[in-house]
Amino acid sequence: MKTIHISGANGKFNEISGLENCGTENGSVILNDVVFDDQTELWAGYATPFDKKGTVTIEEKDENDKTVKTWKLNNCKALQFEVIDRLENDRPSYKSIELSHEGFTVEEN
Repeated sequence: MKTIHISGANGKFNEISGLENCGTENGSVILNDVVFDDQTELWAGYATPFDKKGTVTIEEKDENDKTVKTWKLNNCKALQFEVIDRLENDRPSYKSIELSHEGFTVEEN
């Protein structure tokens, strides 16, 4: 699984699309099967998740939990999301989250 950090919350997801074009000026990323750590900060500071832009960090980790690749999405904003029943131990869970961005960078670690 890959990890994500968004608005003070950390989580994991199984699948992603939209990161094929590094440095894209504008675009969107779709995360599937997202489960966030149990916390209350997920959409902190947002009237709704659609109201505010910020940096979203996505990390790919190896089997030893070491980061091998990091994507930073600039001026990222939630476009839409689909909530599902809790997948893991009452954690906030989403079938999908679509995020718009104004470019992103990739770091190989």
